[in-house]
Amino acid sequence: MSFCSAINCTSSSKKKEPGVSFHAFPLNEPERCAKWVQATRRETKGHNFPSKYSYLCSKHFPDTCFREAKGRKVLNCTAIPSIFNFIKEEPQKPTRRRLLRDLQTAETSPVPKRTKVIQKPDPTVTEVIGSEHDYHQKNSPSKVAVKFQRKIKKYLRKLRLKRQKICRQKNKILKYEEILKGIKKRTCLEGQAIVTNCFEEVLRGLVKSLEEKEKNPKGEKIKLKEYSQPVRSFFRDPDVINTLEVEPSIVLGRSCSRVEWSPVPCNVVSMNFFDKIFDPQNNITFDDKKKDVRTCEYSEVDGFVITDNLRMMLLDEEADLYQLYSKTDREQFLFRLFKHLCLGGLWCQYEDSLQPYLDVTKCLYKNLLSAEKEESSGQIMIRSVVLEAVVYGDEDKPILPKDPGKDNNFVYLIIDPVERAVTVLVHQVGCLII
Repeated sequence: MSFCSAINCTSSSKKKEPGVSFHAFPLNEPERCAKWVQATRRETKGHNFPSKYSYLCSKHFPDTCFREAKGRKVLNCTAIPSIFNFIKEEPQKPTRRRLLRDLQTAETSPVPKRTKVIQKPDPTVTEVIGSEHDYHQKNSPSKVAVKFQRKIKKYLRKLRLKRQKICRQKNKILKYEEILKGIKKRTCLEGQAIVTNCFEEVLRGLVKSLEEKEKNPKGEKIKLKEYSQPVRSFFRDPDVINTLEVEPSIVLGRSCSRVEWSPVPCNVVSMNFFDKIFDPQNNITFDDKKKDVRTCEYSEVDGFVITDNLRMMLLDEEADLYQLYSKTDREQFLFRLFKHLCLGGLWCQYEDSLQPYLDVTKCLYKNLLSAEKEESSGQIMIRSVVLEAVVYGDEDKPILPKDPGKDNNFVYLIIDPVERAVTVLVHQVGCLII
């Protein structure tokens, strides 16, 4: 927007007066620019005048200063402004009749003893902000309205974001409540936990086995027959039969003829157990930050597709990477969980990075097992006992899991003797039930 810098001139491009154009001061011609400033009679000392934003309208130039070019008026390169109005309009002189009327009103009106004169600001006078435009008004009503409208929009946006955040939190709470109801329904936590006479037998068997372990400091084999009866009683219990799901929404529903089980070692208490995978010499990962898994040639082992070095290390016994972990290390419950997650289920889509598998493995391992600190040595020891079981039906066929020969079909009993709780971890036919 352009404003005229001449004294007593209020022309601007906003008014859009017909035939009025605006011309900038010739700053690149000092002599001519000085003549323009001298003609306007504006003070230049201490003021930023003239500047690149200073203009004069065409009202201050005579017609001889213009020439026609392509159907429009153009200012000549030697034009000097000469038309200005430096004299303000004087107010009208009061007439004789008006003076007499004012004198009569002054004589008749009572004069107070003490009067306090308050000078009211003249509404026609505006505060001068810039040196160029003396008609600019500070804090005009339109500007104040725009300022408050911006503030209102800002606070409305904050309010909308807060409401959206509260809505998302409520949806999360409802989602977690549904998940908790499903878990309670599966594990019979609504009325009572699965703590029956068979669990008392399991605890007695565990205590007896631990006592025998203390009596055999040389690491001799403990008699595994002590676990047979409690585990068999657990899977024959009516609460377990009616609540333990074999497949989605399908419970066990019948008693077992026999149960084969074996203890699973769980002595690892740190995720440093998997540091060998990140060793660059082993050529399993190639990015230290993202921990991406290095790919390999396509192959199949026991029905599992191998497309990277990680699954080659887990499955291919003929590969050199398979020797990275010994047989005892592979029997650890932490390694088993990691292997089950990496192999996945029926419709599993492999991750390119290794970190998601490690995070979920750590979360499962930490929540399934219970640990405590020994007072004498100060070391962390896992107090939970993990058993791997295979349940057989009446026809001496495996019913849980149905195909125990596959690596990702398993049933684990995780027993906490202090909290008196048994957790069953089952996976088969693409279903995970806890």
